[in-house]
Amino acid sequence: AEMVDPTVAAGPRSVQQPSATLAEMVQAECLASGLIVERGGRHGNVVRFLPPLTIDDAEIATVLEIFSSAVNTVQRALYRERLTPTRSAG
Repeated sequence: AEMVDPTVAAGPRSVQQPSATLAEMVQAECLASGLIVERGGRHGNVVRFLPPLTIDDAEIATVLEIFSSAVNTVQRALYRERLTPTRSAG
């Protein structure tokens, strides 16, 4: 999942500003909930899932629930603190 800064207007060709800070924050929230993800991509703004070779529908649903919750938690924190994702959150 690519993390981009929603506070920065899209550039040429509608490309959004990458945000490694957002990816790092989402990664930390996922880890706190027991989901291990890694960051990658050219700008470090891609959250990568590392599923096992065999995974059932219930496990996929759990992963998606944790990831969605992590993204929502980060979004609420940014709104509450009025931080921009390109600045350090802590």
